[in-house]
Amino acid sequence: MTQLQVGDTVPEFSLPSTSGSHFSTDAIARKTILFFYPLDLSSSCTIEARGFSLAHDNFVELGYE
Repeated sequence: MTQLQVGDTVPEFSLPSTSGSHFSTDAIARKTILFFYPLDLSSSCTIEARGFSLAHDNFVELGYE
């Protein structure tokens, strides 16, 4: 599998969301940040996820969903 680089077009995908619905490339209408993590409730993933949450307003100002 080829790794994506910054600025690459996201390949088509569909994944279950935490709400039970599915999130897919069809939902991406503008620049989007997708955050994947390897393990629920691990300290490093929790810290990184909190960082994304804290930066949310900055991402929106830059045009990201």
